[in-house]
Amino acid sequence: MVPADEALQFLAREAPLASDAVAVEALLAQPAVVGGAARPEEADGFRQIDKFAHKQSYVIITYHSVSRGRVGVQGETRGVITDTVPRQAARKRVYDESDVLREIDLPPRARLRALSDDLERAMKSESPLEVKAACQAFAAFTADHYGVEPPPVSVLGVRPHRTSAGVCVYEKFGDYNLETTLIRLWMRTAVKHRVTSHGCLLSTLTHELVHHLDQVSFGFPGTPHTRGFYERAALLYHQAKGTPLKPLVWVRLNNGTFRIDWGKTMRGTP
Repeated sequence: MVPADEALQFLAREAPLASDAVAVEALLAQPAVVGGAARPEEADGFRQIDKFAHKQSYVIITYHSVSRGRVGVQGETRGVITDTVPRQAARKRVYDESDVLREIDLPPRARLRALSDDLERAMKSESPLEVKAACQAFAAFTADHYGVEPPPVSVLGVRPHRTSAGVCVYEKFGDYNLETTLIRLWMRTAVKHRVTSHGCLLSTLTHELVHHLDQVSFGFPGTPHTRGFYERAALLYHQAKGTPLKPLVWVRLNNGTFRIDWGKTMRGTP
C-alpha cells in the first residue's frame, strides 16, 4: 500500500482535481472502495461544500452539504462521483444545465499562471497572511474576468480532521459558504501539520471558485457536483497550472450518477 501522504502528493501532481480527484486505480494495486459517507462537521451551521480525504482506503471524497448534517456522497463507490440527480423539477433543471456546461471562457493563461506562481512562492514562506493575499489576488482576477464580485478568502492552519482508532480517517481541505460566499482553505496537513502542496491548495481554491461562479455567474444555485462542474474545475486548474488537460472519462453507475475512471483518464483512452 502507498502511504497516505504519498497518495495525496500523487493526486496533487498527477490528478489535479486534487482534493476531489481520486487516481486510486492508477495509484494502488487494488481498487480503493469508499464505504458509507461520514458526517461532515456541523459546528458551522451553514450550507457549505466540504471536502475530505478518506485515508483508510486512500480515497478522496467530496461531500456536498445541501443542508446541515446531510452529505451528497453516499453509498459505496470508487473515485470521484457526481451528486445524485435531484427529483424536484427546479433543482433537476439546474443540475442538468450544470451537467452539460463543459466549456467556459477562461481567464488569460499568462496572468493566471503568474498568480498561481505567486501562490506557490507564498506557500514556501509558510505564512498564512501571504498565502491568503495570493489566494485573494487569484480569486479577484478570476472573478473580474467573469464580471462578478470576488469571494472573500480565509486561509487557516491545520485541516479539521477526525480519527478512528488512532488513524486519521478524513480531513477537510476547504469549503464554500453558499450564503456569504466565503471560501475557507486549510493550508496544513492534519497529521504532520506540514504545508500542503501547491497543486493541492490551488486545486482546492479553483474548485471553490467554480462553486462561486456557479452561484453568481453561471446560474446554478446550490452548485451541484455534476460532470460539468468537475470539467469546469479541471479547466480552471490546468489554465492556472499551465499543465495539459486530460479529458475526463466518466462511467455511469447503477443509480444514475457518474464516477471518473482514472485509469482510462490518465492513459488518455476513452
